[in-house]
Amino acid sequence: MKPEPGVGERGLESIHARQPRATEFLEEMAKVPTTTGSYRAASGRIRHSTLHAAGSGVGWRTRNSIESALGREFKNFPMQESVGSTSARACYWLLKAYRKLGLQARPMVCLYDSVVTLAPLKERFLVSRLHQICMSDQNTWDYEDEHGKRTLKYNIDNEYNWSWSTEPKKSDLEKLRDPTYFPAEERIAKLTAYPNLLVLLDLGHAIT
Repeated sequence: MKPEPGVGERGLESIHARQPRATEFLEEMAKVPTTTGSYRAASGRIRHSTLHAAGSGVGWRTRNSIESALGREFKNFPMQESVGSTSARACYWLLKAYRKLGLQARPMVCLYDSVVTLAPLKERFLVSRLHQICMSDQNTWDYEDEHGKRTLKYNIDNEYNWSWSTEPKKSDLEKLRDPTYFPAEERIAKLTAYPNLLVLLDLGHAIT
């Protein structure tokens, strides 16, 4: 259904009224291609932009189109880069944790803002706790500007499934969430409840 004229504009106005700093930030990011030409994300990665000069032989319509496209990209870059770097670092840490703890679990797929782990059923609750540690509790970025310094954490949703990209039945999901169904062996159960699991892992902060 086609929206009424002006719906988008009214939505943007509402966002600006409710979150003026966020709107101003996006507006400033759109100017990066014509001001600083680059932006360093919280992870340290830098996104550069290159524009055609007026005497380059490229028509003004094309130059304006490229400038507009780069502006839109820079609006998304800080958030997208943070999410992507979080998942990338989580995959490295999870693999390190699984190996150190002698688990059969392994990261299978990294999908932008999520990580899929392939694991035996007896390891699923320990894997869930490791996901929380590696994707949120330990996996943070510091953001600093003229308004101060902030640390961003993510809320992790752990989901159990028989196979990737399918939705389990309600009855199957109840089984997967039940600790008595394929219970963990004693060593895995102790690790799952280990109070200083993060210290035991000694993940460090490097991705390489």
